[in-house]
Amino acid sequence: MLLGGSPFNNLELRKSPLQLRVEREIGTLIAECIDRDFPVMGACYGIGAIRTVIGATLSDEHAEEAGPITVSRAEAEDAVLGATPPTFDTRVGHKEALAALPEDPRVSVLVTGDACPTQMFRVGKNVYATQFHPELTAEALEFRLRLYAHLGYTSHETFETQIAKAYDYDYSANNQILANFARRYRR
Repeated sequence: MLLGGSPFNNLELRKSPLQLRVEREIGTLIAECIDRDFPVMGACYGIGAIRTVIGATLSDEHAEEAGPITVSRAEAEDAVLGATPPTFDTRVGHKEALAALPEDPRVSVLVTGDACPTQMFRVGKNVYATQFHPELTAEALEFRLRLYAHLGYTSHETFETQIAKAYDYDYSANNQILANFARRYRR
């Protein structure tokens, strides 16, 4: 199962009935997947859904402006990380992030970052969550930044610079993570 982004943020103080319903239904599904160790890749909003089920703390303390960053592997061996190098380029853009993971032997931090310490983790053997966007290309990031320009994911002062900078990075290792997940769990 893949669970990607959403127009919703978990820390919103005022949530619509639709958002509350989505959170409740996705939460029920994710809890079942974690209980069964059923394969899930949760990116962006997906990390928040998985976070809720395992009891991790979410805050705006580690928010990152939309754009490219370099992250580091924390785990030496993982099938979904595959042969990605010790550091690789990826894309972020979030107003909220994990502040702390619970003390749970099922949870392993896989990738870290400077501004946002937990960029990827695994629950059990088959449930993955990324703060970054393994699905985005530079072109897709530009489209998303232009689409969300008014929502505060990047400042007006750095908007065009962030778009131009997106094309200067190599995202092949980042994109390989999603391909590895798909290859590992295809039927």
